[in-house]
Amino acid sequence: MASLKTAGSARARFQRFAEEQLLADAGTADRAELQGLLRQRPSATKSACRSQRQRLVERVGSAAGSGLLYGSTAALDRPGACWALVYAGQLSLGLGASLDLESGEVLVVWWIPEG
Repeated sequence: MASLKTAGSARARFQRFAEEQLLADAGTADRAELQGLLRQRPSATKSACRSQRQRLVERVGSAAGSGLLYGSTAALDRPGACWALVYAGQLSLGLGASLDLESGEVLVVWWIPEG
């Protein structure tokens, strides 16, 4: 995988990942929710992977089944920068993802609670 130098490249990489893996593995209800969110253009910000981990653990916890759809919060315990993508859910669930800036790897994907 190539490095993700721009927000556009991070969005495109995640869109491919979501279509190839997340949607294929999702149950019917989750698939419908994901399809709706993936039609949006997510916000994309660059920050330290470890600071993204801290914010994620504060928001959804670190235990399996705590809203994580893919990966683990431990994957963000690394040096370097990551892209944080956020698909705003408005009045329902949103979707978040972190991608390693250098490798382009999708590290973790989670549901963002309402509100």
